[in-house]
Amino acid sequence: MGKDHQQAGVSRQSLKKRDELIFRLMIFLSFPIFLAVVISTRIVPAKWIPAAADSRKSSSILHEATTVARSTIAIALMD
Repeated sequence: MGKDHQQAGVSRQSLKKRDELIFRLMIFLSFPIFLAVVISTRIVPAKWIPAAADSRKSSSILHEATTVARSTIAIALMD
């Protein structure tokens, strides 16, 4: 029985590493899209996008794109 627990632990660790790798790969591949969206919300007048007016001066473009990418992909990967 102890051997089964060790194998389960190893498989959990490998699954976790695989999931982390997939998450990072998805962030890497989708970040340019999120960056383009954030930049476009900064360029377009605030009256056209009311939701964008709140975040225009609160953080940097890179920080906002990273935050949006991480939260969107995390939600997409939930079961």
